[in-house]
Amino acid sequence: MADSLWNSVFGLALRRMNCISPQADCEQCTLRTRCDCFVLTRGTVAPKADSASLAGKINSRPPPLIFHGPVRDFSLRIPANATFSTNLVLVGKGNDRLATVIHAMALAGDLGIGRNRSRFQLLRVMRSGPDLPNRQIAFDHDTPPPPASAYPPEVPELIQIDLLTPWLLPSTEKNFQPEGPETLVRDFLGKIVRRISLMQHCHTGQPLETDFKALSRKIEKINLPRADLIGTAGYRHGRGTFMAVRGSFVLDMNNVSEIWPFLWTGQWLNVPKMAAKGFGRYEICAL
Repeated sequence: MADSLWNSVFGLALRRMNCISPQADCEQCTLRTRCDCFVLTRGTVAPKADSASLAGKINSRPPPLIFHGPVRDFSLRIPANATFSTNLVLVGKGNDRLATVIHAMALAGDLGIGRNRSRFQLLRVMRSGPDLPNRQIAFDHDTPPPPASAYPPEVPELIQIDLLTPWLLPSTEKNFQPEGPETLVRDFLGKIVRRISLMQHCHTGQPLETDFKALSRKIEKINLPRADLIGTAGYRHGRGTFMAVRGSFVLDMNNVSEIWPFLWTGQWLNVPKMAAKGFGRYEICAL
């Protein structure tokens, strides 16, 4: 099942569990900074002290929860009584709300998923992290995770990035008439750096100590041996037109190792726009 579908039914379950005023606007609610539903699906609010930072200047902050299920043939059907699984990523302090996430997934099964509202039962929850073995957890998940090993792996000389789900771009003239694949790739890399910086600041409270101007200069000079990217115009009701980018490209990582941690981590965080709903997902293959 698509990550966007999981995002919808999970959000509905969270709202049923937490909202004391279902007709209210979440953005105007005075309890939004303490509400599990708002924090997990809408993001958090930057402290007043951070008003001069990037996190304090933007209105839409990234939520700390991203569905990351297996990429399947979505035309296949899951028979009755069969088991299936999905994955989700919790960032930073979002892990403090793990008990709420588990209960919401159980409620989502009662609500049903898909057009026919197919019901399911939550059987097992596994928790894992970078290079960590999976382990089953219970609702009283107070046991801290084991220490992580080296992360990320050593940077390869050449990598291929495959877009597993469409990367959505706003319907601006610049996006619909790019100068070439280099423009798209540089924009893609810049958005990864920006997203991870925001995730770090908003959900851990510790801004990244990185020279972002130097990173931008590295991105501008990165070598692009091959690019097979296709942009297709689309339309979503209430959202207007957009361009969906699909395909893959190869990057020469010599002399640009500074962006490698961002590229590697971004595989679990996706790339805007609508990254939290499963769009902009990619994977890296070393060549």
